[in-house]
Amino acid sequence: MAKGDVVSNKASIAAGANLTYQPSAGVEALITAIGSGAFAGSTPNKMPDVMVNLYNGSLFSTLYKSAGLGQAAVIFMRRPVAINNSVYLRVLNENGLTAFLSYTGIQTK
Repeated sequence: MAKGDVVSNKASIAAGANLTYQPSAGVEALITAIGSGAFAGSTPNKMPDVMVNLYNGSLFSTLYKSAGLGQAAVIFMRRPVAINNSVYLRVLNENGLTAFLSYTGIQTK
C-alpha cells in the first residue's frame, strides 16, 4: 500500500471481542469513519454500540464509548483519528451479540 491509499475493513466480531487495525512499522493512517451493525439507545438517538480505543499493546485510551456519552459521542464520530504501528485502533463490540464492525481511512505515510 502507498500514501493516499484507502485502508478499510469490515468483519463479524463476537460480543466482547475487538476489531483491531495496527499499521505496519513505518506506516501511518488517518481513520475517518468507524461503523457498527449494532446500536445502543432508542430512536432517534441510537449510537453504535462500541468502544473505540487507541491501544499500544498493553494500555488503551478510550475515544468513544456508546454508553453515557450522548452529544460528545456524536462530536467524536466526526473527527478523524491518526494512528501508527505504536499507537493503533481497537474497536470493542460492546453489544451482547456478534456484530459487523468496520473502519475506513487513508494511509498518510
